[in-house]
Amino acid sequence: MKRVLVAIAVGVVALATLAGPAVAAVGERAGRAVVVGTDFVTPLKGGSSKTEFSLAVPRGAACQGDSADGQYRVQSFLVPAKVDVGTLLFQDLKPQADDSFVLYDPATLPYWNTFTDKAGAKGGPGRIIDIPVLSFAVFGEQPGLLKPGRYHVGIACTRFAKTTRYWSSDILITADPHDQPAHIAWRVVDPPKKPGRALSSYLAYIVFGVIAVLILVVIVKPDKKVDADATDRDAKVTV
Repeated sequence: MKRVLVAIAVGVVALATLAGPAVAAVGERAGRAVVVGTDFVTPLKGGSSKTEFSLAVPRGAACQGDSADGQYRVQSFLVPAKVDVGTLLFQDLKPQADDSFVLYDPATLPYWNTFTDKAGAKGGPGRIIDIPVLSFAVFGEQPGLLKPGRYHVGIACTRFAKTTRYWSSDILITADPHDQPAHIAWRVVDPPKKPGRALSSYLAYIVFGVIAVLILVVIVKPDKKVDADATDRDAKVTV
């Protein structure tokens, strides 16, 4: 009997190894997906159903593996705040929870089941890349489908449809009868107060550039004065 149990245990381990890298039963929240404008940098506070936006994940954000070798995929989601994103399955073009959706671009193409960047080494992480411009205009095709309430919005990594890691923010959706086409308005709950990382980098470059110019001015200016003094001395000697 003992030998049978050992054989079963070995078989289970072998099957797990063949299945690929292990992932957690529940996906982890790895950070914030900042709602940004179409420059992919400036945080947005809200908008209408026609407002175009995107999602910015932290620098280096990646799935545990890549699409090429690890079978990981990248999804977008808009789910009620009561839903635990880490437990979601992504099948049939949507997260499998009530009143839950993937996000769509302005041309009403769904952003789901896309590829990660290729890992630098086999078995390495796959970076999140090419998050497109998005909007809620698609919900104008079925007014009332997107119900008012608080939602998690973000980007998720999946492997065989199961969430393994995700980044999210919360938005509050309200009814707006004057809005076209979806009759909604939305705002970000607790938007970030700092500019996007790319904007911060540009500002840093500008500051460093100004400092470098000032240093050059300070260094070069005395040299010009010395040259002028030398010219005066040469003139006196010539006279």
